[in-house]
Amino acid sequence: MPDNAYVLTATGPDRVGFVATVSSFCANNNINILDLSTTSANGEYVMILITDLSKCPSMEAIRRDLQDFAREKGLRIVLQHYDIFRAVNEINLPIH
Repeated sequence: MPDNAYVLTATGPDRVGFVATVSSFCANNNINILDLSTTSANGEYVMILITDLSKCPSMEAIRRDLQDFAREKGLRIVLQHYDIFRAVNEINLPIH
């Protein structure tokens, strides 16, 4: 995984164009999508993207722009470094 790999999680009401809206933001901000997973349940849509931010000029700017984008589109967005996301979300079961 690249050093600049981040997991972007976008959650909001399930609606037409959800994936296109988030993907367009990524394209417009030089965020390369490496992998993508989506699911929908109870009217909520969740999109989890593994991204490469190496082409982004500033992490501060991308975080600010993501906050503005989320507010404008009515989404909840979390951006975490890939290593932190894995450490928090990975389940390690003992092997016997």
